[in-house]
Amino acid sequence: PACGDGAFLQHFPFAVGVEIDPRHAPQGARVIDFFAFPEGESFATVIGNPPYVRYQDIAVATRGLVQRSVLDGRANLYLFFIEKCLRHLAPGGELVFITPRDFLKATSAVPLNRLLYAAGTITDFVDLGDSRLFDDATPNCAIWRFERGNFSRRTRYAAQGVADGLAGLARLQWDERHFVESGG
Repeated sequence: PACGDGAFLQHFPFAVGVEIDPRHAPQGARVIDFFAFPEGESFATVIGNPPYVRYQDIAVATRGLVQRSVLDGRANLYLFFIEKCLRHLAPGGELVFITPRDFLKATSAVPLNRLLYAAGTITDFVDLGDSRLFDDATPNCAIWRFERGNFSRRTRYAAQGVADGLAGLARLQWDERHFVESGG
């Protein structure tokens, strides 16, 4: 979803890419608003870096498509992407995302976190701290993996220091944590 120019897609030649903007869509991508993408299609792996857009700044047409969500008008667009991807995820499938790390704590994300908890476990979580991944966005991000149907509640957690840069990802020190249901 929201594959942009295909930064991830180029490494997976048989993957399905979805991009709303034909000016950025790589060759072979489906040019469609992801929220209009048919829900009958499921995938074993969904990889994404969804756009971070405040609800009031979401395009009117897209806002109309996300009305069926468990989320409300306080939610950022990236949260709607996570929820929609979960609906496309096959049993035993995995989501691998780069998102702002605050989705675990944000009040607007509580319904999504409950949905994730009911469906499986975040198995891996890399907190990127203050590392700047993107020139045009400054949220504190995380790279995380969710597995549908895995109810172990065990999460491998690692924190990445800003001084380490992305090269430091190869040297992460992992701790075991537990994925718990959001209390609201």
